[in-house]
Amino acid sequence: MKNILKELWYGNIDPKEYRTNHSGELDRVIEALCENESALLQSLEGKEKKMFEAFADATGKLSLYEKTDTFVAGFRLGAKIIFESFCAEDCL
Repeated sequence: MKNILKELWYGNIDPKEYRTNHSGELDRVIEALCENESALLQSLEGKEKKMFEAFADATGKLSLYEKTDTFVAGFRLGAKIIFESFCAEDCL
């Protein structure tokens, strides 16, 4: 087994690269989202189009922050579970 900490340090592990298997339902939702965004962008002009693009950009950034927070929270929970599994009850 490789040393996971070394693999992480050297950049051989990137948690963002791990993907879950999309269900057909999720694929349909993503496709509908893309189609609707494209149609909306085609119908907008000038100021309204720039406002929507800024909104979509901010939404993407918010999603990234939320995913990062969720990853950190999950990692911390996993670490706590591992710690507790190695720790006697009197050290909690």
